[in-house]
Amino acid sequence: MEPQDEALLKMLFSLPEKWAEYKWDDFTDTEQKVLKRIVAAGLVEEKIWLHCKMEGFKDEVQFQVYRRGDYTQGQLKEAIIKAMPEKWLDTKGRTRGKYDCKRQNSFQARLTDEGALAKHDYENEKPSFVLHLAKRVSELGVIRICAESKRVIENDQIRVKPKRIKPNLPKLRRDKCHAEEAINEQIKKGKKLAKIPLSGIDALVFSREYNKNLGDLKKSLIQFNPKVAGISAMTMQASDSKNLIKLIREWKSDITIVVGGIHFTALPDDGLKYGADYVITGEGEIALHNLLVDGPPKDTR
Repeated sequence: MEPQDEALLKMLFSLPEKWAEYKWDDFTDTEQKVLKRIVAAGLVEEKIWLHCKMEGFKDEVQFQVYRRGDYTQGQLKEAIIKAMPEKWLDTKGRTRGKYDCKRQNSFQARLTDEGALAKHDYENEKPSFVLHLAKRVSELGVIRICAESKRVIENDQIRVKPKRIKPNLPKLRRDKCHAEEAINEQIKKGKKLAKIPLSGIDALVFSREYNKNLGDLKKSLIQFNPKVAGISAMTMQASDSKNLIKLIREWKSDITIVVGGIHFTALPDDGLKYGADYVITGEGEIALHNLLVDGPPKDTR
């Protein structure tokens, strides 16, 4: 195994799922490159701090930048400029002079949901799959850059309220939009199904225990009568996904089947081989929104 691949797996295994504090200088050059790669792949998210100053102004600004997914330096620069104090910018939103932004040594990082699943594969002796996933950064993730102005300092007295710059993404309903959250809520109540609002449409979500009673699944599917069926799977669930696609086709031949999750993100061809109509890689919410955008959400189930 190459040293950088070994470092990638080691870092993935060491990072927690909750925010933790780190020092950039404590990482070797290889570790810094590896961290950038797994952030771009959407397996890790980080919060960094940039200290900025503008030529001709006494003010100094500190930005908190949240990063996850693949992005360009130009996109990061654009987000930071939008968060700058208004007096630093002209009427067209351009900077009034040269500015300098330096990354602070301290930063925070944690595993994303996708990273936690990749770590699970690593722990179950499937490192080759994790490496394949991490190296396909160009096909993974949606740009998520947020620059937040934490404070403006002038003679240690002037403060401004934080500004938050959100990336240009579709507006989605965030309440219970994650299937996992909805399932967990329903399980606590002793239920196996969850009816949730997902990107403005009605969705019926099944837990991973669907295969314990296929009769109930078939009945619920026919009664709900959806136009789209979505399946999210890890590698260990790939075979179950294949069987489920076949069953859904038998029960409802006119349905559109969409697959996603960590397995189909890394190996999208599997989804098409199994009989799915669409394969979603990376961020499913955004892709689902784009999939449905041509039709009124109210007509879709």
